[in-house]
Amino acid sequence: MSDDIRNSKILIVEDDADNVHLLELFFETSGFTDVHATSDARSVEALVRKLDPDLLLLDLHMPHVDGLEVMRRVQEAVPEHEIPMIVMSGDISPENRRIGAEMGATDFLGKPYEMSALLHKVEQALGASKTSAQQNAE
Repeated sequence: MSDDIRNSKILIVEDDADNVHLLELFFETSGFTDVHATSDARSVEALVRKLDPDLLLLDLHMPHVDGLEVMRRVQEAVPEHEIPMIVMSGDISPENRRIGAEMGATDFLGKPYEMSALLHKVEQALGASKTSAQQNAE
């Protein structure tokens, strides 16, 4: 894994505190150096503005604000910055996939998931995003 990917800012949005802890620990032990998390989807807009994350990992079904609404709010909060968003959910029905893709989801991962599959999707999304940013800078 390249330093660019390893040093990427990842924001985890997951209402289950145990899952948040597990994901933070997993990414840290996988070599990522800038991982942030919240279990309150209502705080995502402010966190996105403050952190300017390179990737958003997002649960779909959360209290107060669901993942689809979070995606809409993120796009409105930073319209100039396309943040790759990976949806993690026990409900990845064709309808949710379609709506999520329309809302800007980069990829989907069904729960429960293998950590190796999550890592692969994260590396793919960050690699594609970094490549796109480099091409746009040229």
